[in-house]
Amino acid sequence: MPTAHRTGYTFKYQVRQYLASKGIMCRDSGTGTAGDDLSTEHVSIECKNHKSIDLAAFMDQTVKNAGTKLPVLIVKRRGKGTPQAYAVLELCDLAELIG
Repeated sequence: MPTAHRTGYTFKYQVRQYLASKGIMCRDSGTGTAGDDLSTEHVSIECKNHKSIDLAAFMDQTVKNAGTKLPVLIVKRRGKGTPQAYAVLELCDLAELIG
């Protein structure tokens, strides 16, 4: 497995473990090209661990892979632990969640 894929897989595993510790069970969704997707019944989660953040491209991929589920992007923050990762969603989806 190439280093970039291994790094992404490790971060995805850390996200899954963190969410499980909060009682949120996720499974591999298998929609991502590098296997960086997780999902719950209603949420599709794309995990990204890159040196540079291309938010627009990451979000486009997240939305595309989500299908009918709520698309959520989790981006690793340099020098921070998994709980401090960025969780990103589109404003229209946030409005649905809190409206």
